[in-house]
Amino acid sequence: MGFFYKSLYLWNMISASRIKYIQSLRLKKYRDRHGVFVAEGAKIVQELADSPMQIDMVCGLAGWMEQNRGRLPEEVTCITITEKELSRLSTLKTPNQVLAVVKKPDAGDLPDQEQEDLVLALDTLQDPGNLGTIIRTADWFGIRTIYCSPDTADVYNPKVIQSTMGSFIRIRLIYTDLKELLRQSGRNVYGAFLQGEPLHTQQPEVPAALVIGNESEGISAEIEAFVNRKVLIPRHRTEDISVTDTRPGKGDSPGNDSGPGKDFGPGKGAGNGGRPDQGSGKGSGTGKDSGTDKGGENGPESLNAAIAAGILMSWFRR
Repeated sequence: MGFFYKSLYLWNMISASRIKYIQSLRLKKYRDRHGVFVAEGAKIVQELADSPMQIDMVCGLAGWMEQNRGRLPEEVTCITITEKELSRLSTLKTPNQVLAVVKKPDAGDLPDQEQEDLVLALDTLQDPGNLGTIIRTADWFGIRTIYCSPDTADVYNPKVIQSTMGSFIRIRLIYTDLKELLRQSGRNVYGAFLQGEPLHTQQPEVPAALVIGNESEGISAEIEAFVNRKVLIPRHRTEDISVTDTRPGKGDSPGNDSGPGKDFGPGKGAGNGGRPDQGSGKGSGTGKDSGTDKGGENGPESLNAAIAAGILMSWFRR
């Protein structure tokens, strides 16, 4: 009953100071200062309510609050807000009903990595979307611990939280010195390199640590020194590919130079997520020494970091 009256009292009463506080959590320095982060969307907030993670505050539309207030602990501050207020608070283009301010989990209560057959080690991964996708993929393959270099993207960045689709609740990320971690781990350390052995010729050995490198530079030299199992993700080659547009006036029609033989493939810049118009060759690919067979003129030079990580995780779980 007390919770019911509390919810009524806070009905449409979010203050300007609360709005400013929640908006400030878009920046890492304020997330670190307050020890909290923001999670958005009905699915993620519902999963948080059913998890051991501690929710400080929930701000949601009236319909969501009416349907879900019973799932939230009584000590949670619940504020019913309007769509306009939600739009001010949200980082999403299309806000999804509700957001929560959540306490960061206690880093001291972490699983023992020696009891896990496979852990990930992220070496200066920079893109929040890649980090979120890797967390979500790790959750799918039953990997529970991910170690990150201190300069890896912040797991509590709103873009990371959203792209995990709730998997951050089940995965523990530990920011640490990877050199010391790998030196003392006693694990086989795997990494993808162009001079590595093709995956299909190898059998993974556990316990293992799988290193994923920076999007543009790959695995750093100081971390490479600990990699004792270098593997290669070979590229499937299709020879003599040409693309023809069969619409009138296109393709190999007279007077048009876009017929067979012109390169319509991903191009050299496709390692940055598949966009052929970005020809830097870096972007969000797996880097200069990515362990993906270079594609040459008619294919991508490297795989996206998250895709490469997914392939390697799948290889371990085959």
